[in-house]
Amino acid sequence: LRQFPQVHQGEFNVDIGLPVGTPLEMTDETLKLIESRIMEAYDVGGISSAIGVDKTDVTSSDQGEHTGVISVVLQEIVPDENVNIFVRWGRDLVTLPARIWGGIRGESVLAQREDELMANLRDRLSDLPQVKADFSRPALFSFKTPVEVEIRGYDLPILTLLGREAERVMGNISGLYDVKSSLQRGNPEVQIVYNRDLLAKYNLNVRSVALLVREKVQGNVVTRFREADRRIDVLVRVDESDRAGVSDLRRLVVNPGRQVPIRLSSVAAIEVHEGPSEIRRIDQQRAVLITANVSGVDLGTMTAMIQQVLETMEVPQDVSMVIGGQNKEMETSL
Repeated sequence: LRQFPQVHQGEFNVDIGLPVGTPLEMTDETLKLIESRIMEAYDVGGISSAIGVDKTDVTSSDQGEHTGVISVVLQEIVPDENVNIFVRWGRDLVTLPARIWGGIRGESVLAQREDELMANLRDRLSDLPQVKADFSRPALFSFKTPVEVEIRGYDLPILTLLGREAERVMGNISGLYDVKSSLQRGNPEVQIVYNRDLLAKYNLNVRSVALLVREKVQGNVVTRFREADRRIDVLVRVDESDRAGVSDLRRLVVNPGRQVPIRLSSVAAIEVHEGPSEIRRIDQQRAVLITANVSGVDLGTMTAMIQQVLETMEVPQDVSMVIGGQNKEMETSL
């Protein structure tokens, strides 16, 4: 089985990922550095970048302020009509004008230029340890990626460990590029666990205190200011300096107006944890998806190589691994 042929248009995308929690300003600075390195590479005609995501759009769980995408367009090369190229045709050596030779093998030359530029950019970005760069070509059809490994189970921590291990061993296979797990690092979050006994002792309840904390931190629209035909929300919340960190959150007063102020830290435990980036289900089972691109090796051979390295992993009995992607689609078609 061979991989579906890709359409080469002289352009590709570089998906950039930084550690989760990286602010948008730092992502912008990093992408500017990456843009300068890309523009220094040979055969780059132009680039365009997009940073972060629009919260009103439907996006994947691994996108946010820490991600960006750079579209790279190759230089447009117009062959000189006066230049001839020697081409071996069977046993004979014939001479063709460059413009005719370019038309005969234009797409194959374009594919080679794309592969060479991708390899060049991988080297240029390899010394940025905090940056994860994945390369992809624009898709004209809704085919899956060439390689997809589904790891199915129930326990999320175990799936996370197996996903990272599979990502590591698959990344060592020659000809397999842009190996990526769907279960990325989750966003850091502050979790507040209220002590109900202490709240009852001070004649407070969880709902009122939780609502008060949310309004102080996130704010509450108390009214709207009307200006001509516009309505502007009036948001009331605690000053930025009083909610800049976890230590400031601990000092929030949860019983305003009372004679003795009670701090949030007195009635609740405040901890910083990492939430899951997503919980993906395939056939009603929790799953981690490992995707990758293939270059220089046919898909059937690569599938056998992946199967061989996956068999070296220690997998619990309640966890299964399935190789999907274009390989599975082709088997179904056949």
